[in-house]
Amino acid sequence: MMLRTIFALTGSFLALASCSASTGAPFTSAPGTNATGSLNRPSTSQGGSFKASYSGDWNIHDGQCGTFCDRWKFHGTGSATYLGSSRESGAVQGGFGTGNAVLRESSSKQDFIRVHVSGAFCSPHLSFTVSGGSGIFKDATGSGTIHFSCTGTKRGTYNDNWSGTIYY
Repeated sequence: MMLRTIFALTGSFLALASCSASTGAPFTSAPGTNATGSLNRPSTSQGGSFKASYSGDWNIHDGQCGTFCDRWKFHGTGSATYLGSSRESGAVQGGFGTGNAVLRESSSKQDFIRVHVSGAFCSPHLSFTVSGGSGIFKDATGSGTIHFSCTGTKRGTYNDNWSGTIYY
């Protein structure tokens, strides 16, 4: 009896598989993934490894309640993969806060990458997550690390090096 049940189940599975194949029913996977479980990327997707280096000025906009209310602003120039000569600007809220930055092509006011930054400003390591942009970067995704070094206490200069991935 058990052997007959196994053959019946196997036959049913084969019938379903051949029925699905003959009707052209598409394979479906989890939303946002392809058949192998990888994230969907348009066939025209570009990007990959990302590196950038910037230097510039930073200052604190005092929040009047100590380090955790301060807003650390920075802006600089340098170069980045996929952007070439470019500039960055952004702000991080609080001593161990989060913030946003924009990496913008120097030659185009329309193409920029928007990132979310987390970690203490002027600490050796911050993390970033790409959250879109404009122009060719409007659907950009990615993430990585920023290595920071700063001079000064309320204002000064900085150097940073970005490494990670960006897809657009």
